[in-house]
Amino acid sequence: MTPKNLTLVLLVIASTMLSACLPMVIVSSESAPSTAQPETGPVELSIPPAPIMTEEPEFSVPVLPVESFTYENPEIGLLVDFPQTWTVGGMTVLGERASQTLVNAPEGATMVTLTVNLWEPYNDIEAYAEVRRVAWDASGFTTLSEQEWTLNNGQTARVFFLESPESRPVLFLLTALDDRYLTLAGEGDLELVEQIARTLRFSGE
Repeated sequence: MTPKNLTLVLLVIASTMLSACLPMVIVSSESAPSTAQPETGPVELSIPPAPIMTEEPEFSVPVLPVESFTYENPEIGLLVDFPQTWTVGGMTVLGERASQTLVNAPEGATMVTLTVNLWEPYNDIEAYAEVRRVAWDASGFTTLSEQEWTLNNGQTARVFFLESPESRPVLFLLTALDDRYLTLAGEGDLELVEQIARTLRFSGE
């Protein structure tokens, strides 16, 4: 691992701790005035209401611009697509509350880490994101933009585009996993990293 990539890994490790009605016209006959025509009331036209579309569009997994493979973490049902030439490292245990997997390009210039950690309060993505913001500020990172994505199971993910103290672009995706949290962090070719992050989804029960 190159020294510049070590910065991202160390940062990730440290940060683990939405009718009108028409009336009938009455015609009278003048030749037979004694014969009265019965009055007829207005004809009401029933117009059915327009149907309400309640079905939401299906989640579509973006396709990477290169040949790819799917990484799976069966413990949490996580699926992410990576370029075919990338290498998946073994899972590293970070103390008693976290684990991390490193996936990187052959030249090592672009990398993605997947970190799962226990953290309280459970299932509170806003509180978790705020702790990460504080850690990034303390480490000299600059937040360029923040987005909210909806994953295939309907849950929310917070996505941050940052700049490291060395002026390198970095992406962080945060989402809750009941009593745990998932952090996808990547640096290097940030356009490719974002394309990878957008393939993140969870398998069905």
